[in-house]
Amino acid sequence: MVSFQIVLRAFGLLFGDFKRFLDIAWPWLGVSTLAVYAVERMRPMPGDVIENGLDPLSSLLMVLLPIVHLGALCGFFAKWSRWLVLGEMPAGLALMSFKGREVKVLLMTIVISMPLAVPLFLFALYFLFGPMQGLTLEPEEAGRNFLAILLAGAIGVYFMIRMLFSPILAAIDGTANPLADSWRLTKGRTGRLFHLMFLAVAPAYLLEALVLFALVRFLMALGVEPGELQDGAIGAVLLLLTILVNFALLALVMTVQALALQIFKQEDASTPPG
Repeated sequence: MVSFQIVLRAFGLLFGDFKRFLDIAWPWLGVSTLAVYAVERMRPMPGDVIENGLDPLSSLLMVLLPIVHLGALCGFFAKWSRWLVLGEMPAGLALMSFKGREVKVLLMTIVISMPLAVPLFLFALYFLFGPMQGLTLEPEEAGRNFLAILLAGAIGVYFMIRMLFSPILAAIDGTANPLADSWRLTKGRTGRLFHLMFLAVAPAYLLEALVLFALVRFLMALGVEPGELQDGAIGAVLLLLTILVNFALLALVMTVQALALQIFKQEDASTPPG
């Protein structure tokens, strides 16, 4: 099955039974929306920070709430993956359970994001905060550093692809060591998997941007002021729709991963040991 066919099948599994997606996603979607909304409402203005400093409680919540958001994503990740691979459809309070399996998915998600997150963090420190600390960059030096960060980012993407299956393997209890098994399953398949994920993610994010842009333009044509798009009921609804679209994209990516994982395991099973 070629990459394009896998992506089309993933789109069919997700949007062909969108109610199933909503049945699994709704509690995690609610938790995620509340966490992000709270962060948006609590974020201080730069002028207030300079004048009054940071409130310790608000600062703590600004750190904890994004973790709650990430936990909600991983809780949904685990439940959706188990439905895809095992056909398991949780009901009642089981849908909201966050136990050892979900914690393991969260840890695997953090681990695979680190190879790319670290170069991006260094980029932010060096290029955004450096000038604020009085650091000046010569053009040649800035160019070399930028190329170094690009190289680090490319290496980070490679390691992310090699570890990509570890969260879904943790979600389905498929192995005692998800990282090692993901590394084995992706050996010699890094290019195929990167191409597959690009085919899934690029059109999906383009579709998300077009839908949200069209919605905002429609609201503005009805007379909604730009400031109202972030405040009040309209802002809350837009935030909910944005997070809903992001959950759908996450489900699409997970579905592609599950299909690829199934194919790679079948290929390994049909290959004589050597």
